[in-house]
Amino acid sequence: MNKIALLIMFMITFPVFAKQDAEALYQQAVIPWEQGQSNSLELMLKAANAGHTEALCNIARAYQGTAIIRSEEARQYFTKAAELGGLCGMIALSDLGSGFKLTEALTEDNGDNNWTRKAIEVTKERVKKNDIDAIKTYAFIVGISDYNGYCEWMEKAAALGDADAMKQLAGHIESGCGWYLMPGSREKAAKYWLEQAANNGNPRAMEELGGLAYDAGNVSEMLNWFDKAIETGNKNSLAMASSFLMGHPVSSMPIDRIYQDLKRAYSLNYILTIKDPNDKDEDYSPYSKLKELNKKLTKSEIDSAKKWAEEWMKTHQVRTYGLVFN
Repeated sequence: MNKIALLIMFMITFPVFAKQDAEALYQQAVIPWEQGQSNSLELMLKAANAGHTEALCNIARAYQGTAIIRSEEARQYFTKAAELGGLCGMIALSDLGSGFKLTEALTEDNGDNNWTRKAIEVTKERVKKNDIDAIKTYAFIVGISDYNGYCEWMEKAAALGDADAMKQLAGHIESGCGWYLMPGSREKAAKYWLEQAANNGNPRAMEELGGLAYDAGNVSEMLNWFDKAIETGNKNSLAMASSFLMGHPVSSMPIDRIYQDLKRAYSLNYILTIKDPNDKDEDYSPYSKLKELNKKLTKSEIDSAKKWAEEWMKTHQVRTYGLVFN
């Protein structure tokens, strides 16, 4: 059965599932979807068919492609999500405009004001229950006209332990959001929330802290943050480290040879080739880096690097975290 036929089947049949069943199906789909596995669409469709609103919105976004609606399927999936109470669907169908959270709005006909009213109404109700997704959504809605208000609401989500909110808050504080009158207080607040995001598992925050350490000349601290990011399985972190550890010219953070580790670089590139065997760019891919490292390492060193990588892959998943962190 081809993908279009499968989509039509799932749109027509929409049985009732328990909420926990829908969430379980969604969690089964998240990593394959991020990895672009061949079965990812089928898995996400199962979650969507079970009534998971984020799954419905993910499929809608995949159809849509841009902020201007490209297909009726996107609208149908966003509408189904909205009808089931999904804020992602309501926002997409609204006329709230564009922005960091709102780029998926179906702006071909400027949106539907009825969905705008509904989205704001539902968001306010859920905010009272400390619903983190609602708080973050309300931050974006408020932020359309009040940048400082955005930070106030995003800080509420961050205070509830959301690592994505922490990272976003740090970036916007650094960009001028919020009131920080004492010299150095803005930088201190941004660093605090960035560290909170990293300590709560956000690999993008770990990378950024690694970059700050690098800029400050503290390579040891930079490597420590990247070690932590690699432990999360974040694909970008593995790719970045696989370059600077071998002194590859593509690296945006070149380090002295004393800090380089060719065996570790081989292990990381080997993992990336296993997880994405189609990436064979002659200049920048893990495949090309392995070819270079094969000339610099002994067979014994290569075997050791592969063994480390294979052991690592038994307990880790390589993923982008694209459905978790913005």
